[in-house]
Amino acid sequence: MHMKKSITIGWFCLMVCCQILQAQSLSERLDAIDTSMAGTREALARSEETLETVRQTLYDQALRAREVKLTAEAMRPLRNDPISGEAVEKLLNQVRSYMALSSQELRSNRDRLDILEQMFEDAITLMKGLEKELAEVEGAAGSALEMDRKLASVQSELRDARASLANVNRELGVRDQTVTKLNVENRELKDQIAAMEASRAAEIQAELARDHLGAGQEALAAGRFDEASFSFRNELARNPESLEARVGLAACLFEVGELAGAKELVDQVLDEDKRNASALGLRGALLFREGELKDARKDLERALRYDELNYYNHNYLGVVYQGLGDTKAAIEQIMKAVELAPSYASAHYNLAILYVTAEQPDIELAGAHYDQFLQLGGQPNADLEQFLVQTPIEE
Repeated sequence: MHMKKSITIGWFCLMVCCQILQAQSLSERLDAIDTSMAGTREALARSEETLETVRQTLYDQALRAREVKLTAEAMRPLRNDPISGEAVEKLLNQVRSYMALSSQELRSNRDRLDILEQMFEDAITLMKGLEKELAEVEGAAGSALEMDRKLASVQSELRDARASLANVNRELGVRDQTVTKLNVENRELKDQIAAMEASRAAEIQAELARDHLGAGQEALAAGRFDEASFSFRNELARNPESLEARVGLAACLFEVGELAGAKELVDQVLDEDKRNASALGLRGALLFREGELKDARKDLERALRYDELNYYNHNYLGVVYQGLGDTKAAIEQIMKAVELAPSYASAHYNLAILYVTAEQPDIELAGAHYDQFLQLGGQPNADLEQFLVQTPIEE
């Protein structure tokens, strides 16, 4: 529709330009005709003057011819008269004079006739030119009339085109509003989809993290260290920045005696988060293995201030108290670990050891915690079983 409008307007402009050019051409031609007509009038005026001169000359010549005729008639009787010879001579001279004048007049008339003939030829040429010009003007006028009709048609088409364009503009305005509304709705929908996708992606990542970390924590608590290590490594492969996975893997390495690897991971975590309770607790456990019991206790007590529900740290602190000779405090801490995580196998095993080695051994409680340790998947300890069998139970 826009293209059609542009073509129609362009054609209209072209037609107007053509009409202007034709009008200019007609004006120029009319001016030329006026000039030619003025020349023709001037030539005709000159012809009229020349004809009048010729008429006058012919009249004068007729008078002189009459006089010559009269003179000749007068000379006829005296032709044979010797006495009148002088008069005859005089008359003959007068006749000669008349003849010379007549000859001069005839030459003058001949020149005038030549001029008149040329003027008539020029007039004929001018008239032919005028006829041609008039024919062309008539043709141009006809073309102008045809152009006027075409112009009127174009103007009508232009009005229709303007009306159509107005309708199209209104439709385009409505369409633009609709498109704008749809674009806004589309952006909002895209934003909603992006938010939903981001939320779902975050949920999926969180679910994967929960799956890996949850499986790892469950296996670690049950003493299945290889299985726990596998889960924590999978989480680190998915998210290398996970502090929880690094702490969990460090705990697995600690439990299987790979202390250097455990210490490296613990240091990495504490470099990023100095208040990480799990990493602080593991550092305390590592210090315990190195014989630094007091420093180990400080780290573990500090870790429990940050997170008093961390059952691993309660268990590690109980082991440290055991090393410091405070069996009562050791049992309290490890019992707290069992209360927080009844399926924590290592805590049950440590309680069994504590009850067996106490000043007043409690074989029943020791046996109960050892049985729980075995039910949770712990590996049997022949020395502890032998000790439990050999020690009599007090009634």
